[in-house]
Amino acid sequence: MKESDRYALRVGGESERGLGVSSRVSFAHSESLQCRSRLGKVMAKTEQQIVINAPIDRVFDIIVDYERYPEFLPDMRAVQVQSRHDGVAIVSFEIELIMRVGYTLRLVEDRPGSVQWSLETAKMMSSNDGGWRLQDLKNGTTQATYGLEVKLKGLIPKSVSSRLLGTTLPDTLKRFKERAEGHA
Repeated sequence: MKESDRYALRVGGESERGLGVSSRVSFAHSESLQCRSRLGKVMAKTEQQIVINAPIDRVFDIIVDYERYPEFLPDMRAVQVQSRHDGVAIVSFEIELIMRVGYTLRLVEDRPGSVQWSLETAKMMSSNDGGWRLQDLKNGTTQATYGLEVKLKGLIPKSVSSRLLGTTLPDTLKRFKERAEGHA
């Protein structure tokens, strides 16, 4: 087994070969880094790609429909759009990752190619920066690249960041893919 296959198995739960053609998850570029600083704060960073069999506008619309996230993301407990104007949204999220975590992001929407965010407020995170980059592959398909860097405050269990990067993120990408393709 190649190193990239072992990584896909460890991070995604299944290798690319383990998924059917219509639900194939592609990890063309995937990296993950976890480290503990001298202050005991956990820092996690990842970037992953997936090919979605849906037009870029549909994928973008699903990404920016934040309040519907709980319908297809099981760890997402609540979402509230605080404000939205001129391509900038302030959105509060509450997720359950072993423990309940609430945070508010400032999201910059650049239709149809990207959504970038940064942390506004959170009790358990000192930063949460990331975004979606979308590329129209023609023929009704879109390549979506999801990047995330999170720094957790205090002595947060490593299991929280491990679950975020190792299980939740690949599952999240798969669920966005299924949502977009289901609306085809």
